[in-house]
Amino acid sequence: MFPLLTQYLLHNKKVSIPNIGSFIIEQQPAELNFVDRLLLPPAYKIIFANANAEDEELVSFIGDNSDLDQNTARQKLEHFGAALKNKLQESPFEWNGIGKLEYKDSIVFHPKKIGNVLQPVAANKVIR
Repeated sequence: MFPLLTQYLLHNKKVSIPNIGSFIIEQQPAELNFVDRLLLPPAYKIIFANANAEDEELVSFIGDNSDLDQNTARQKLEHFGAALKNKLQESPFEWNGIGKLEYKDSIVFHPKKIGNVLQPVAANKVIR
């Protein structure tokens, strides 16, 4: 199930897992580092919220990729969320490429730093 959820998250920039919470990929704009005269590229960070919002688009995505009807896909997603929550209560879980989930009175998410493929660009003043 995690490969499907990862694919959905990377494509739609959000995913909501029942009993766990929602993950959102947020883009930070490019920054100008005036002191070092660099234009830093845009960055991405993953935000976690304990709120559960039912996502019909996710259910459809799971159903289409697993050859399941909507009700079966919804049940599979809910069962997956409940099983993951039970697992987190026993030990932390590392979601490859996304971050680490653990349970301490509630679910805590430690995002993995997403590396930039773009490099900073020199930002020199142009006098004409």
